[in-house]
Amino acid sequence: VFLEADASILTTDLSGSKEIRYPLGAKRRAWVQVIQGEVHVDGQHLRQGDGARIWDAEELIIIAENRGARVLLFDLA
Repeated sequence: VFLEADASILTTDLSGSKEIRYPLGAKRRAWVQVIQGEVHVDGQHLRQGDGARIWDAEELIIIAENRGARVLLFDLA
């Protein structure tokens, strides 16, 4: 995929109750889309099909539920 913007698209598979930390930066925004499973993002519980917009966060923390999850992360300017 080619983007004509200051953006990145990342994906991750979180097995078990794994956690990832992504350094976002104060001037960036993010969109998290849950493809499969359930996660907690900044204290919010998200299920398959849910999405969340994040801004004003230095670091993004995504924690998978016990069964694991698959997530798309859009890092946007």
